[in-house]
Amino acid sequence: MRGKSIWTDEVKRGKWDQALFESQRVVLTESIPVGRTQRNYNLTWKAVESDRVCVCYPGNAEVVVEQLARMAYALGRVVAYTWERHGMAEYARIAGVKMIAGVGQDSEEFPTEMPTEKLTPKLLKGVREYLLLNGADLAGGAADTIAGVPRFSLAVSMNVAASITYDSYFVVRHESLPRRWNLVEGKWAEIHPFKPTEDGVKHELCSEYINAPVEDSFVFLPNVMELQVPSEDPENYIGDVEWVNKRNDDPESPDYNPDNEWGFYRVAVKAATKPLHPEYGVVIRHLR
Repeated sequence: MRGKSIWTDEVKRGKWDQALFESQRVVLTESIPVGRTQRNYNLTWKAVESDRVCVCYPGNAEVVVEQLARMAYALGRVVAYTWERHGMAEYARIAGVKMIAGVGQDSEEFPTEMPTEKLTPKLLKGVREYLLLNGADLAGGAADTIAGVPRFSLAVSMNVAASITYDSYFVVRHESLPRRWNLVEGKWAEIHPFKPTEDGVKHELCSEYINAPVEDSFVFLPNVMELQVPSEDPENYIGDVEWVNKRNDDPESPDYNPDNEWGFYRVAVKAATKPLHPEYGVVIRHLR
């Protein structure tokens, strides 16, 4: 038995009925507006300066050149470290999912409770499902695609990478100096890898960092944010570098320099972080 068709069997096919039927047809047009979210961002900067060095060694210019070379090398390492920490801090600030393993998550601030779990495949599976359900891969967030299956980038410390088994859904990237934390009087306190000593900051890990109980892992998506710099060559921009040798005639000043014999390098690191899709950013704070 034939089923009813939409138009012909419901209305008699007389001339008047057909005309009346045609006149009662209504074409519905649905308008779907594009949603917009306004987010403000601004340029910030941090200045990094080297030690002062005397440029007046009579008859021994090689000593000055050697000191300046060492200073430039050390300053370059500090600047690279500054950029790395800035990127991690900004990603964590903008990320829409700030998770404490085994406890819960928030979109604004990390919950102030100690995590009860380490980073596990089960937890990562839930994160991946969240990203796929929200279309993060369709918006350019996937690191790559294998046999039609999108993979996301996962940034973890080397000891975490060695302790759990990952499936094929993540591209693992090792962080040599992940952000580590402790909960102090109900607030998260970051433990920095290096700390000042009597001789200045040395490239030696402090015991507090080595023994820190908690660290961050990032599910990094390139479409979460965009780091913008004031340069026409952003790929090679490290900051605004200048050699400073200013005259100072104040004998009480620590920068007393009446004859311009002392100078130093100064690097102003400037950047603005533009939020793109914060809802795809996931940072997991977990036990080590």
